[in-house]
Amino acid sequence: RLNTQQLNLFGDGEYSSTADSASLDVTTAATWEVWGNFYGVPATTEVLFNKYNVTNSNRSWIFQKNPAQLVDEIGFSVSNDGNFSTLGSIAGVQDKIQCLSVTLSGGVYVAYLDAQVVTLTGAIDTTVFASDEPVMIGVQGDILSFAARAIGSAKIYNVALTADEVLTNYNTQKSLYGL
Repeated sequence: RLNTQQLNLFGDGEYSSTADSASLDVTTAATWEVWGNFYGVPATTEVLFNKYNVTNSNRSWIFQKNPAQLVDEIGFSVSNDGNFSTLGSIAGVQDKIQCLSVTLSGGVYVAYLDAQVVTLTGAIDTTVFASDEPVMIGVQGDILSFAARAIGSAKIYNVALTADEVLTNYNTQKSLYGL
């Protein structure tokens, strides 16, 4: 499990990295949670939160913004073999600090935006490759694709949280941010 309370990366080249650990190798059950302002269309791809390395075919999962997405979308991608992944998309982000959570259980993904279920489009792999890459927040290490937006915190659980647990986490973190 990874928990980065009050990370406060402001999108100006700041990033955080956590070394690989067996507890971060989620494969069939997981919850990813990231807080930030995800609105807008970047000039180049911005990597928000990932365990992903294209150069050495060591891809696991990634949250990103890319120029092909709409202003209110964020991309989420998972690889089951380390080599290839298909980008999914979550729409509905607004120009404010928000919480994006995605759970995986039994091959089924559920996406939440501010603890409300939202649609995750795309053919996302149902198992996750156990990459030995570090977890990176605010940058993708092999291509130094920095996020040019604020990221407040990021968490990974090696279990799929229930909707009630996602809501509890959201309300707890929301009060910490004074929202």
